[in-house]
Amino acid sequence: MRLKPPFPYLGSKSRLAPKIIDLLPDHTHYVEPYAGSLSVLLAKPRSVAETINDRDGSIANLWRVIRDHPAELEQAMRLTPHSHEEYYAAVAEPKSDDPVEWARRTLTKLWQGTTRTTQHGGMWAKYVTYQPRSISFPEQMARMADRIQPVADRLSGVSIDQRDALKMIQKYGRAKSTLLYLDPPYLPRTRSGSSYPYDMTEEDHENLLDVITGIPAKVILSGYRSSLYDAALEDWERHEYPAFAGGRGTPMAKRTETVWVKPCHS
Repeated sequence: MRLKPPFPYLGSKSRLAPKIIDLLPDHTHYVEPYAGSLSVLLAKPRSVAETINDRDGSIANLWRVIRDHPAELEQAMRLTPHSHEEYYAAVAEPKSDDPVEWARRTLTKLWQGTTRTTQHGGMWAKYVTYQPRSISFPEQMARMADRIQPVADRLSGVSIDQRDALKMIQKYGRAKSTLLYLDPPYLPRTRSGSSYPYDMTEEDHENLLDVITGIPAKVILSGYRSSLYDAALEDWERHEYPAFAGGRGTPMAKRTETVWVKPCHS
């Protein structure tokens, strides 16, 4: 059963997840070094082993709490109002020594903010959208809370880590039976601005491409086309899909999302 993430997230692949899943080759160990909202893992069947990672401590903690304390988090979120004060309190003090409270503050920022990231830079969102037929924000929050327990069930048995993504790729990429699905921050030259708490420079992308083209593991990579990627992944299978980019309450720009599939022989 395909599950949807329990929060919106910048660069989420929720709409593209079914298409990406159709491209997944046979594998034993599934690894997502850039977890984000986990749109692909939540939509795919279980693998023998599954590992997710996010360098952002707020996201790594959130997934652990969803997996290990779903009832507590769901109750906390249902008691969290849609309010200007609640949102900016979470922005002002995003962390807590209590993992559940830290996760609640993280979800409050993601649910009620305009940037859809853990990095503050946006505003409190008054509406889900500005369309007349939009549901109320409290109703949207209730729908998100409904997703927590099913997602927790899916995360049972999934290993969750918080470290540098490239080190994860180098560690798990040694095995041919491993499949790495990579959804890194977009190459800076292909986007405007940055809302990522842990961004990647052009040099970081060059290092990533050097590593994934030389490891035995199977690799699927999402991103926007560029001369850098075209040159490095010239012999990879390439799929292109229409997509939209933009924050909550802002006009959506048409983009083309590219998914590269590593050849089995490389």
